[in-house]
Amino acid sequence: MAADIGVALRHRALRLATAESCTGGLVAAHITAISGSSEYFVGGVVAYANAVKSNVLGVSADTLEVHGAVSWQTAVEMAWGVRDLLAADLALATTGIAGPTGGTTTKPVGLVYIALATGAEAWWHRLQWRGTRGENNLCTVSATLMLLWRYLQEGTASLPSGMSVEFGVARRPARTIAAPPRAGAPVNVEFTVQRDGTWRIVAFHWQGQRHIVTSLGRSWEDAWGRKHYLAMTPALGTVELVFDPAAEQWSLMPISSSRMTV
Repeated sequence: MAADIGVALRHRALRLATAESCTGGLVAAHITAISGSSEYFVGGVVAYANAVKSNVLGVSADTLEVHGAVSWQTAVEMAWGVRDLLAADLALATTGIAGPTGGTTTKPVGLVYIALATGAEAWWHRLQWRGTRGENNLCTVSATLMLLWRYLQEGTASLPSGMSVEFGVARRPARTIAAPPRAGAPVNVEFTVQRDGTWRIVAFHWQGQRHIVTSLGRSWEDAWGRKHYLAMTPALGTVELVFDPAAEQWSLMPISSSRMTV
């Protein structure tokens, strides 16, 4: 399943990140066991302590106090947090009680929440396992990978009937953000369409010259909905191209390079 996930992520040029509590990095380990996974897996955070969930992933103190570390609310915020932190397109999160100790009447051993964040939306599932600590963690890894696999295959983050005790979709609250930073120098960008229908930047025109793009690096979307692309050129080195969909305008942003001045 991890191999099939890798094929789908690579084909769609999607970047994946993970945030794990109870599984302690096992989800990331299964993903990176596939050769070439560095093309689509950016990294993960093992957030075992609540302080790491809060300080690194941005899980709110209110969420941890009211709902607890083992809750769908925490799983969702972990997924959103690592997606933001590592500039990924998709993010997985796990939190639960693997056992054999740590369970309570309301949250028994084997209770796990997993989440998949795709942007403003995050799908979550409540799972209940009844095995050993190792079995519970491996079941969680399988369910988490299946959640992502079914999303990539079907466009919906569902699990087989009977596996999930409860599930839902959370939508990220709208955040009040400042005006976007000033755009860089306007440029005209050339594209080529691939056989699979996707497009690729091949060149851009700046200051009266045409600059060929030899390869593309990391891409991400900022808080204002603008698309950023790192591109390598023979004359300028690595540059950052930005597309603003609201203005329908491409621009060349300043980056730290002695070979380029905007």
